[in-house]
Amino acid sequence: MPTIRQRESGHWQAVVRRKGYSPELRTFARKADAELWARQVEGEMDRGVYVSRREAETTTLKDALERYEREITSKKRGAEQEKYVIRALLSEGIAKRTLAGVRGEDVARFRDAELARGLAASSVMKRLALLSHLFEIAVKEWGIECLNPVTEHDPAS
Repeated sequence: MPTIRQRESGHWQAVVRRKGYSPELRTFARKADAELWARQVEGEMDRGVYVSRREAETTTLKDALERYEREITSKKRGAEQEKYVIRALLSEGIAKRTLAGVRGEDVARFRDAELARGLAASSVMKRLALLSHLFEIAVKEWGIECLNPVTEHDPAS
């Protein structure tokens, strides 16, 4: 059974504890939202399919891009060109979102804005490929559980 308590701020905190899992907690503006989240997490834990998304919910795309530049780009042959692309991505509004918060529509909006600025389709594809690879690295090497929102965002479409 989760613990739901009201904080001094008036927000509601849900805490779920299950044997074999680290405690999961989250704060919500509404009690109903806290209860719903807690039931979902408990259900996933009971079925043995729960994976913590805490790191994806706290790591911004900016932080991930900077880490990617340090750990991945620096080892590539075309590092200088890729650093330029990373700098361009860091200046975009999408970089302020958390990894868990980046959605396909954000990527599509970014793609469309880059094309509207007059960037070549091949340049936009390189930026999207870098973003996609970043999400793959986040999951496979950094252990950050998040979905890759960069799937079929072809600039020609």
